[in-house]
Amino acid sequence: MTDHTLKQASDSQRVIVSHHAAREKKRYTKAILLLLVAVLAGVVIGVGGTLVYIKNKFHRRPPSPDALAEMIKKNIHEAVTLQAGEDDRIRDIIDEHMSEVDTMRRATFREFRTVMDRMNVQIAEVLGPERYAIWEKERERRFGKRKPPPPPHERRNKRHDRQPPAQ
Repeated sequence: MTDHTLKQASDSQRVIVSHHAAREKKRYTKAILLLLVAVLAGVVIGVGGTLVYIKNKFHRRPPSPDALAEMIKKNIHEAVTLQAGEDDRIRDIIDEHMSEVDTMRRATFREFRTVMDRMNVQIAEVLGPERYAIWEKERERRFGKRKPPPPPHERRNKRHDRQPPAQ
């Protein structure tokens, strides 16, 4: 073979090798990008799931007295087998105490609203009407135009439509 032929063969081999290297580099880059996308998707899903969990775990309102009574009854039924007559007796005991729990909840809510109202009046005195209005707008921007829920005794609730159990 002549030098010219060897040079052509060498050039074609270099072209083949460089073409092969370019393909390998593309595959490597694609694999890295795919891995990064998978990691990023995992992070997004993990953060989103955590936020949903935290919101549901810590931002729930306490159950109504009826719902709480039903949860207690259900938990007792799942834990032990009740004998004849025990179900009615337990239901009566729970209902009796739930009315007391409901009374305590109403009193606590009234106290809470009173304290919050007093706090807002004092803040308004310090800030003055103009700056307090700015604070109210900022509070609405952050938390939305949420009005506090009505006190439990003003909510429509089946428990309030019933007569308390006879003693």
